[in-house]
Amino acid sequence: MVKVALLIGVGEYGNGLSPLPAAPKDVEAMREVLENPEIGGFDRVTPLINPERQAMEEAIYTLFANRNKDDLLLLFFSGHGIKDEGGNLYLAARNTRKEQEALVQPTAVAASYVQNIMSHSRSKRQVVILDCCFSGAFAQGMTAKDDNSVPVQQKLGGEGRAVLTSSTSTQYSFELPGFDLSIYTHFLVEGIRTGIADRDRDSAVSIDELHEYAREKVQDAAPGKMKPEIYPIREGGKILLAKVRVDDPKLKYRQEVQQRLRDGKFTITARKLLNLKREKLGLSAEVTAAIEDEVLKPYHEHKANLQEYEQVLYEEIQQEFPLNEATRNDLKDLQQELGLTDDDVARIEARIISPIEVVSSSDPVASLISQDTSRHTIVQLNELENVFAKDDDLPTVVLPIQLSSLEDAGGTDVGRKCHHNEDCFSIDTKFDKPQLPKNRVLQAHGLYILCDGLGGHADGEIASKLAVNTLQKYFQEHWIANQLPTEDSIRQAVYLANQAIYQVNQQNARSGVGRMGTTLVMLLIQGTQAAVAHVGDSRLYRLTGKRGLEQITVDHQVGQHEIARGVESSRAYARPDAYQLTQALGPRDENSINPDVEFFEIDEDSLFILVSDGLSDNDLLEIHWQTHLLPLLSTGANLERGITVLIDLANQYNGHDNITAVLVRAKIPPKLPYLLQ
Repeated sequence: MVKVALLIGVGEYGNGLSPLPAAPKDVEAMREVLENPEIGGFDRVTPLINPERQAMEEAIYTLFANRNKDDLLLLFFSGHGIKDEGGNLYLAARNTRKEQEALVQPTAVAASYVQNIMSHSRSKRQVVILDCCFSGAFAQGMTAKDDNSVPVQQKLGGEGRAVLTSSTSTQYSFELPGFDLSIYTHFLVEGIRTGIADRDRDSAVSIDELHEYAREKVQDAAPGKMKPEIYPIREGGKILLAKVRVDDPKLKYRQEVQQRLRDGKFTITARKLLNLKREKLGLSAEVTAAIEDEVLKPYHEHKANLQEYEQVLYEEIQQEFPLNEATRNDLKDLQQELGLTDDDVARIEARIISPIEVVSSSDPVASLISQDTSRHTIVQLNELENVFAKDDDLPTVVLPIQLSSLEDAGGTDVGRKCHHNEDCFSIDTKFDKPQLPKNRVLQAHGLYILCDGLGGHADGEIASKLAVNTLQKYFQEHWIANQLPTEDSIRQAVYLANQAIYQVNQQNARSGVGRMGTTLVMLLIQGTQAAVAHVGDSRLYRLTGKRGLEQITVDHQVGQHEIARGVESSRAYARPDAYQLTQALGPRDENSINPDVEFFEIDEDSLFILVSDGLSDNDLLEIHWQTHLLPLLSTGANLERGITVLIDLANQYNGHDNITAVLVRAKIPPKLPYLLQ
């Protein structure tokens, strides 16, 4: 008995067929898992990239000819599947072409040829996997003659066979943004390589198990777009394709991740269970993070595609509203390319192009503004615009507002090894009530402060709290309405906070580590303008759909100071004092500190993350941002729950210090003038 596979990938075509760049990559990925003696264990795997029709037919003939009864034969094809006017299926080769929108049949491999070769083979274990893009099957004007399905079982079915196909529909493309492979092959390979497709855990992946795994994952990644099918003949579905190490700790953790995952997210309890599983299996944080990232990749890619479509729609509306027919056709094409369903698009359009609703309230403006500045604050400006539009006595004016919502949450935790918490934070988000009837301006402003009392120094918790209180008081008195504080004003506030702590140190004659101090990171938002000030190593990050995660602040550490002088990073942080702070609030007078102050514009949906080093150490956010931060960028994602999950993450991988985080989500709508024309 031998196991033999022929892997055909056709990505380059002649006239009338679009290229499929993923097809050759599909072949290479399948080859790796099938040739691996610990996984597929195939005796011979033959790749065939971009062949012409005759070479394809000869290779298929060679695969099935002169075989023994117990041989396992596998034919894999990634490329275009085409139907002629009679509904007959063909596999497209590199030289396949069309003339006057009709398939030139002698240039493609007929499914009937493959079926005939298979039927004459002595092998009773035959597997055919078709990852076909059938969209090329429909020529213009032929739709009425076609039943919109591909008769795979009819053409390739037979005794002792199993036929797997990415879809029986002819209307979908099988390459999605974010995937190097075609989406169907991606999950076939993943199911085999990781062993996760072994549903009954009998140390082997059967054909029907592989199909079930790929079907579920494809429909999760591209909801409603593809429907993988299996056509087993007799016991074809029970053919064993690959081996699995059931005692593999990585597989066990992956199985746990799959079990706990709900709509691309983990509940707080699920995260606790995964942490316990990781420790029990003895896996490192890096290994489990990589497993989770791979499992979550389809969800993140789908979310990124949703955000990309929403951003494009925003920009189109800014140029023109209502949208013309040509633009809507372009958006439909973009929807198809991104693998989005009609329901996906409908939900996006409902948020952006929603009918003006009648709002009834004795105080309509106030009823739309809700505040809970300590934990969670939201305002929806589109609704407020509707209120103004209802007043017939007032002239029509367009609101110069760009923020559609501003939400926040914060939390702190002592950590696993500390006895008390020296961190302190504050959240203060306010919305200025508009003045009617002339000055229709609604401005939100927020002040977000995080301080980390210096570890190893006395009374760090007093220093951090004193800094927060001083800054809050200063801006309550000096923040001019509807205007972001100037750089001089922000610096003055930081100097006052430093002076407040410094005076206590002086009055109590403190010295050395007895002198209390704290770090500071502070975010100020006024409308769509923002500023950040910081001293020490507490950080501000910004997450956007376009740019991903960015660290806005640069730590005030010896290592960073050396890098700024031109020293290589590896050498700079090899110093024993590399992580020592070069400045902090409190230990010395104002001449010893030089706070960094930076201004920027909020020009797209953004999630701001203020963190103490208990959360940022060991590149924790840089490693886990796609799983723990990216979902929080979406409207409706629970920021308070996000804080809890981040603290839990820090306790799992760090835990050596206090942990504090503040999240601020700013959403940007399309420009309102176009919506109201």
